[in-house]
Amino acid sequence: MHMTKLLILLVFVPGACLFAVRAYLKTHPPSLSPAHLRRLFRGLGFGVASTLALPLFYIVCAFQQIRFPGSLPYHFPGSLAYVVFALAGNITNVLGLYGCLRKLTGPGVAVASFLLLVQLLWLYTLLGAFMMAH
Repeated sequence: MHMTKLLILLVFVPGACLFAVRAYLKTHPPSLSPAHLRRLFRGLGFGVASTLALPLFYIVCAFQQIRFPGSLPYHFPGSLAYVVFALAGNITNVLGLYGCLRKLTGPGVAVASFLLLVQLLWLYTLLGAFMMAH
C-alpha cells in the first residue's frame, strides 16, 4: 500500500510541470509555424490526459486493495480491465510524445522530458497489470 501512495505522489510532479509548461506556452507562444504549434499543443493535450489518468488509476487500485510489483497478492477479478486501461494510457502517452517531438524544438523537448517520466510510470503500471492478470 505504501508503494501505491508513493506512486500517486510521484505522478503529480510531472502533471504539475505539464500544467505549468502548458500555461507558460499559452501566454508566451514559441516562434513556430501555426501547424507545428498546433501539433505541440495536441501532443501536450494527449500528455495531460495521460498524466491525469495515471493517478486516477492508482487511486482506484488503492481503494480496490491492489498492490504493485514488490508486494503481494495480485489477485483481482477485473485485472484484464486494468491491463487494457494501462495499454490505453501507454498509447495515449506515446501519441503525446509523438506530437511533441514531431519537430525538435525547445518547448517540444521540454514537454517530452516530462512525458518520458510519465511513460516510465505507465510502463511500470502495465507491468503490474500484467502481473495481476496472471
